[in-house]
Amino acid sequence: MAVDGRKMRQSLCQGSDIEHDFPCVPCTKKGKNVAAIKHCVECGENLCQKCVGDHNKFSAMRGHQLLDTVKHPSGKKQELPSQKCEKHGGKLIDVYCPCHDKVGCSTCMTVGHSGCKDITFIPDLACKTGTTQAIKILETEINTLESRFMTLKQNKARELESARKEKLQLIQEIKSERKNINDRLDKMEMELLQEVDATFQIKLQHLESSMKKVDARIAILEESLQKITTAKHENESEKYVQIQLVKEKYQNTIDCLKEFKRANETGKLRFDPYRRGTDSKCNTIGNILHLPAIEVGKCTEFNVRIADDKKKSDIIEMCMCEDGCIVMTDYNNKRIKKMNESFQVVYSLNVADNPYGICQVGTSLLAVTLINDRKVQFISQKDTMELQQSFKVGDRCRGIAYNDGMIYVCCGGSEKRKEGVGHIEVYSLTGKMVTSYYGEIKCPVGVAFPISTVDIFVSDAYKGIFLIDKTRGMTNINVDNNVFSHAEGICKINKSQFCVAFNLSHNVLLMSHDGKDRVELLTGKNGIKNPIGLCFDYKRSRLLVSSDTSDKIMVYTLKVTY
Repeated sequence: MAVDGRKMRQSLCQGSDIEHDFPCVPCTKKGKNVAAIKHCVECGENLCQKCVGDHNKFSAMRGHQLLDTVKHPSGKKQELPSQKCEKHGGKLIDVYCPCHDKVGCSTCMTVGHSGCKDITFIPDLACKTGTTQAIKILETEINTLESRFMTLKQNKARELESARKEKLQLIQEIKSERKNINDRLDKMEMELLQEVDATFQIKLQHLESSMKKVDARIAILEESLQKITTAKHENESEKYVQIQLVKEKYQNTIDCLKEFKRANETGKLRFDPYRRGTDSKCNTIGNILHLPAIEVGKCTEFNVRIADDKKKSDIIEMCMCEDGCIVMTDYNNKRIKKMNESFQVVYSLNVADNPYGICQVGTSLLAVTLINDRKVQFISQKDTMELQQSFKVGDRCRGIAYNDGMIYVCCGGSEKRKEGVGHIEVYSLTGKMVTSYYGEIKCPVGVAFPISTVDIFVSDAYKGIFLIDKTRGMTNINVDNNVFSHAEGICKINKSQFCVAFNLSHNVLLMSHDGKDRVELLTGKNGIKNPIGLCFDYKRSRLLVSSDTSDKIMVYTLKVTY
């Protein structure tokens, strides 16, 4: 059946006669019956398609939240949260995400929670949730947490007060120590000034006595001139006598002048300062080195070869342990050998590479350099020797020493092996490199420590001996290369002296720690040939010397006289 067009237009304008469950509120107010498709949260009204378009025409309403779910009309407008979103232009925070337990505005949910399910409108959720009880629980929890923070704040306040007291205590201790140092320095200064004054007084007495003698001679000369002048008016006999008397005094004065000239001048005073710093244990401005006379006694040979050695022994370094045993590196046989106090090999341990240097670390641990593997290998030696952990070093490594908790390793420098620049690397016991020493050193092969931990002594195959002062740098101790050639092993003899083996010149040098006093201790006449390793037995005053590719070690008894 045809429908009148005018009636159709009227029907569309007024809406359908069908009653809708969710009618558009603005249209209902105009007497129209139109189904709603959206719900405006802020306005609290259901809207049809046309009203949604009209709603969004106004700038103030564009930010309103439109829900796809329409609501039953009610006489009471829904209560909305008043909190605004700081991220999205002050939109209402009116939506809850249960997946993240977060609240936010509609934009927050669109941007950050698009994949989440069961997004809920907060007014609907609030009606179903006991917010009053939740507030009480949250209030209790916040009060508890605040109480914990207050307790933490009190603890921190106590810690701060303790830190302030600790600071004051440290300042007092530092100032006290500074005063003690100043007092000691004042005392040292006073003693030096007294010594200077005493020396000056002796010099002053000597000079004053000389000046009195000179004044006396000047007076005699003036008196003689006066007598000569008077004699001019006397008779010839008187003149003759006076001339003879004056000539005698004149000759005596000339003799005195010659005597004055022959007399030595007074010595000069010179201050030799101690420049290595002053610590709390310092009781002097300098050191007195006691250099004993050392006389070489009898020599005994001992065999270090064992039954299953495949090659001739090549003992590079030796180390005297606290229990009196001697451990050594056998380069050719890739072994660590252990001798008892009777110089008998009682144990050996194979290692993966040619061992070079060896030193004791504590009472039950050894450190060995494996030259080609560029590695420091730790070995325990309680009852038997066993391999422990190891760590890598920067280049092929030779001599090694342990001092004050640190391991010092001689690295690089060999021209024949095309190694890097020679230097000393310093490691902690965990294998972490702490520092290194570069400079004039060319090929370091041995390292030792005197009584002072400030100094490090290094034997250099190409350049002799170096003294490394940790505070002042590196010094080459010059030796005559024609007499002492190709330094190798180095060891301390006593608090003031150490020995260095020179391989190509077949001798061992005894030197004071300051490098000023030196003497050739062992030569070829003592049976030395190509010495390479040195070790001193302090208890029995014996010097052990190993040689290139030899199954023998030489043991020399040293007589030390202070």
